[in-house]
Formats: sequence, structure tokens, C-alpha cells
Amino acid sequence: MLKPNEKEFTKNVDGIGTFTFKFPTLVDDLAADATASRLLAGNDSPTIAASNIATMMGTLSTAIVVKPESFDLENIYSYDELEAVYNVFNEMVSSFRLKSAVTKQPGDQETGAGKG
Repeated sequence: MLKPNEKEFTKNVDGIGTFTFKFPTLVDDLAADATASRLLAGNDSPTIAASNIATMMGTLSTAIVVKPESFDLENIYSYDELEAVYNVFNEMVSSFRLKSAVTKQPGDQETGAGKG
């Protein structure tokens, strides 16, 4: 699990290599969405696959700090390879996301920075 004070994390993606990712800021999230929008520009009805590819490429373009030399987002041909890298990143980021006071449901235990 990523700790709040850790801004980067390194993970191995089976069969692809070791990546260092940065934990996304809100500006990074906006940049990822902007990249995805540019990739889909002019496509008013993208397929689910096209939308997924644009989302993954946008996210990874802002999140990857260090990558294997053989991994190039601009020249990737395998959906499975792209998805594998994205999933490793997304699982780690999701493990860090804590419930805020806004999303806290009645009966939830108190968690978050400064708690327990």
C-alpha cells in the first residue's frame, strides 16, 4: 500500500519490466484526460476499446517516471501490454485512495491521515 508521503512507487510488470510511477495530482488527472481527448479528437462515437486505450495512454503518459527502454507508449501494438502496465499502476493508486469525509458512509470506520 502506498503511504501518503510517498510520491513515487516502483513496480514490476510481468514480462514487460520495472516501472517507476508517480502518484497523480489533480493536475495530472486533468492532463491525462486532455491527452485522452486529443487521442479521440474527431471521434464522436469511439468504441469501448478506443476509449479504454485513450484513457490508459493518457494516464500512463502522466504517471510513468522511469520505464524499460523497450516500452514506448507512442509505438505500442499490444492492448494486453498496455493494459498490464495500466492495471499495475491503477491497483497501486487505488490501494492508496482513502475515503474522505465527503464519501464516508454511515457506519464506516474512521480512516485517513492522522487516524489510527
